[in-house]
Amino acid sequence: MTIQKPNEYILNVYKPVDKSSYDIVRIVKRILPGMKIGHGGTLDPFAEGVLLILIGKATKRMNELLKLRKSYEAILRLGKATAAGDNTT
Repeated sequence: MTIQKPNEYILNVYKPVDKSSYDIVRIVKRILPGMKIGHGGTLDPFAEGVLLILIGKATKRMNELLKLRKSYEAILRLGKATAAGDNTT
């Protein structure tokens, strides 16, 4: 009996506040050299959350995955002003 290795993977990866979505892709590329790697949507660098990492043939399903329903949870601080209008300045 021959066991075949799957040719597509979708991983749910936690993205911390200090990393960009592409930082996570670069980390996975170092772990899996030679594999085609992408992500299923960008999270802002100052946002944390679950990032879909697409590996192999799963990268061809990106448009399909981007249409999936998403949910967001946020904490707001009212009355604070910044130069850029976000929490980076």
